[in-house]
Amino acid sequence: MIQEKNSEYIMGPLCVMNTLCSFTWWIYGVMLDNDFVKYPNFAGFLLGVTQLFFKWYYQKSDTVLPV
Repeated sequence: MIQEKNSEYIMGPLCVMNTLCSFTWWIYGVMLDNDFVKYPNFAGFLLGVTQLFFKWYYQKSDTVLPV
């Protein structure tokens, strides 16, 4: 994806829901003060944000440039 500079194979809705799900479980872990819930879901949240960034940064352009 990074070499081709194309993120068309990253599914946007799945990335959004993964990020939201990890965020809500992380908040739940913070409220319970449970490290086994907090840390893996915080890592999942950061990875989800990273995926969303790549989806935005390498989005497919509809314009075709002449070569």
